[in-house]
Amino acid sequence: MAMFLRLGLRTGSMAVAAAGLTKVTAFPIQHKPFLHCDEDGTKSVRTLQRTRSSVVERSRSGKVDKQDTVLFVAYKKKYGDKKKIQLTLTDVRALLADVGLKHEILANRIFKCMDDDDSGTVDFQEMSAFCNLLAKGTEEDKFKFLFNACDVSDSGNIDIGEMRTMIKEMALTCHELYPEWSMVRTEVDADLWAHMDSDVVAQLYANRLAHDVFVQADKDKSGGLSLKEFIFWAKRGGKTVDAFFELFPIFSVFLKQS
Repeated sequence: MAMFLRLGLRTGSMAVAAAGLTKVTAFPIQHKPFLHCDEDGTKSVRTLQRTRSSVVERSRSGKVDKQDTVLFVAYKKKYGDKKKIQLTLTDVRALLADVGLKHEILANRIFKCMDDDDSGTVDFQEMSAFCNLLAKGTEEDKFKFLFNACDVSDSGNIDIGEMRTMIKEMALTCHELYPEWSMVRTEVDADLWAHMDSDVVAQLYANRLAHDVFVQADKDKSGGLSLKEFIFWAKRGGKTVDAFFELFPIFSVFLKQS
């Protein structure tokens, strides 16, 4: 039944439009559980707000580094202290799956961002640099990572199709990881998207959010977002920015519980 509620199926006089919630008035959800992987490999659920500000909140404390990321813990658990390992795309996908990020396009983009020298493999230095970015990178560094992750064609610009693709991937990931997160936010959504499977709902959600992003961020109406436009939009903030950033659990998921 919970699955039906999360996909917007009406079960009473009001549509239950947010997963795991008993009241429709509870959305948009401000605090959501997320997958946490402890050093012994066990997984538990924690709560953390994932908005633009929380993306860099712990980094600014100056008290975290690569050792505080579950990705680095997973790497060390699998490969130990070996520093001459060259990880292939398949290897990185396996590590990301261990921390709950399983969708192919998302994993491919994270691998691309890790592979700084475009060698086709990720070495210890590149893994360390990426985990340090997650832990203590600047706000602008992290915005640049998100831009590169969405630039699926590596063209230096994000078109709306690429934005839709990445938002859909992240919406499906959040749907799987966070029981209280839902793509269905209103009773109208519940009516329009009733009896659709999660893949279709994710596409509709992505189309709408991508449209809103481009209306705000594509100032020159070129049909593409440059890095400068993306960072300017992200720093400005607002409801659409928060809706976009709550889709990216990569920073919160990858930080160990303090």
